[in-house]
Amino acid sequence: MEHLFDAIIGLVVGGYFVALGLGAKFVRPAALRGKKAFIILGALIMLGGVSIVVLEQQVPPPAPTPQQVAEGIRQMIPLPKQLDTTTRLDTVEADEGKIVYRFSITATDPDDFARQAATVRRRMEQIGCHYDNNRNLLQAGIGLEMIYTMLGRAEIEPVKIELTPKECGY
Repeated sequence: MEHLFDAIIGLVVGGYFVALGLGAKFVRPAALRGKKAFIILGALIMLGGVSIVVLEQQVPPPAPTPQQVAEGIRQMIPLPKQLDTTTRLDTVEADEGKIVYRFSITATDPDDFARQAATVRRRMEQIGCHYDNNRNLLQAGIGLEMIYTMLGRAEIEPVKIELTPKECGY
């Protein structure tokens, strides 16, 4: 509502001209009272004041940047955050046009890690683009990248899952 003052001025000035055109007694000089052109001018000025408020309400807010979203997530969730018995969210970062989530998976061995990562990949392929939180970001043009590593085993190849707005149909 940063233009509310402009709208109020438009309404007041427009109301003055309408009153002038209708011949209001409080308006001076008397020669200006009763002019039909003032009624039209006043109505147009008032319409302009109202349209400022209406148009301001219709302008969508700018889409958040990946940096803003990542910062918001970091402020809401203390990291690292244990999500379930085997998965921990370690970091949330912003990269060029996307948000990067880094997860650690607790696994007994590399094969167990591979099975768990495959399960996550299947789940993301099924619902990743349509999950509410993901969908909102993807519709805003922000891609998502999830990187899963095996906890305590840096030599094991990380599993990367990417969701882009284009791949998801947004």
